[in-house]
Amino acid sequence: KNINSITTSSDENKRRYDNMYTTKTATNIRQEKEQNINSKSDVVMNSNINVMGGDVKINTGGNILTRNINNMINADNINLKAGKDIGTDLQPVQPVVYSKTGSIVANANNIYMNFNTMAEDNAFNKLELKTLLTGGSIKLLTDGDLIEKNISNINIKADNLSFDVKGGDVSLDVKKNSTLDNLSVSVLDGIADGAINIALNDNLNIYSLRSRNNDDIRLTSYYFSIHSAIQNSINGIIKNIYGKNVVLSAGGEIGTKENPITIANDGNYYVTSKNDINLKSDSRVYVDLLKSTSGNVNVEAGYGIMAANSTDDLFYNVYGKDINLTTHAGNLENMSIFSDGVLNLIAGYTNDGKPSGLSDINVTVVSHEKVLDEDASKITPEEYERKYNLNKDLKIGKIQASKDVSLYADGSIINADKNSSVAGREVILASKAGHVGTESSPININASRNVSVYAGEDKNVCLNSLSEYGLSIDEIRTFVKNDGSDKSAP
Repeated sequence: KNINSITTSSDENKRRYDNMYTTKTATNIRQEKEQNINSKSDVVMNSNINVMGGDVKINTGGNILTRNINNMINADNINLKAGKDIGTDLQPVQPVVYSKTGSIVANANNIYMNFNTMAEDNAFNKLELKTLLTGGSIKLLTDGDLIEKNISNINIKADNLSFDVKGGDVSLDVKKNSTLDNLSVSVLDGIADGAINIALNDNLNIYSLRSRNNDDIRLTSYYFSIHSAIQNSINGIIKNIYGKNVVLSAGGEIGTKENPITIANDGNYYVTSKNDINLKSDSRVYVDLLKSTSGNVNVEAGYGIMAANSTDDLFYNVYGKDINLTTHAGNLENMSIFSDGVLNLIAGYTNDGKPSGLSDINVTVVSHEKVLDEDASKITPEEYERKYNLNKDLKIGKIQASKDVSLYADGSIINADKNSSVAGREVILASKAGHVGTESSPININASRNVSVYAGEDKNVCLNSLSEYGLSIDEIRTFVKNDGSDKSAP
């Protein structure tokens, strides 16, 4: 039995439907105060439900569905509770709230909602209403901004939250939006025409986030980690991030070595974390900053890793313990690196070790942080030794380029272990104030052309050639500052 066309007058406070029907179909329900629908089974909308100036409450043990994606629920307050799902992926339910103090409350196994901006006064698109969405999977669609700056109490709890935003941005920041009461999401997946900014207190697990207009993607986990929710079996087909400039920040780690955060497009990267950073891109990576305060930095790129133009005023571009940078068909270029561990750099090789192009390595490794005048008196000897000592050793692991290698360091350049080596067509190693290799552990060099080495004053140069062509020396000498007193340092 179906309930088709129902119109209620303003003097009726509410209408209740009993639980005897197998399926309830609501069509053109109109009432000024309140409309309650209770059912043990599915509730299906044939047309709009209009309760202007009042409330709509639907409670069912089955699904809440719509026969047409243009059907709307129009009210000041909307409360939907289903034992199964609300809407479907292809036919989401459309709530329209007109009161700026109104609310949308939805609770179901899975929730599919389209927040339509066709209604001029739809308050959800100004987000001045209270919203509570609870479900296993929640998908939100809108042709305006999903979340704007001035919002009220928003609560979303879901295993999976996805969105499709046409014509606007996405901004979910639990700190900037102080009245965002609770946003608890296990996995995030979505697409927007504009920028995407999501910042949570919890772990941030990303399936795929895309900006249609190639706008910025900003993701923050204030206290925990940012991880990929894509299984390794399909990693590489679907990327975690599709956007121009990528800004990531985490109180824990970003990605894992086995399952890094994958990024599709060329863009500037500004990435900071407490623990390890693990990123992979098939495109070019322009580095503003990659900084792990107590972990390693692992980045793999398809067509080069290089300093961004906007980082000219930064003291370093990459900061961490072990630094592992790999590019398969481009250069590692013009970057300053702070490494408190082992440095591994590979340019122009496939994952199976075959050369894939003529790629250079050209980096400077700083062994200290920049000391600001106002901080100089506050630095302890221990902190100076750890952060600011100009003679801090650079430990190299595997440095390999399909073309040339140019490696500059403040302190000594030494091997991390017996397998350490430097390989390239031409190789330049320069230490401003230290040794290059030691007598007990010389630097292993595999160069098909010339080798140039520069060491600190009265410091040693110790090399061991692994090349079948022998060791072709261009020059070995003391590193000279570019002050006009001698040949300029390379």
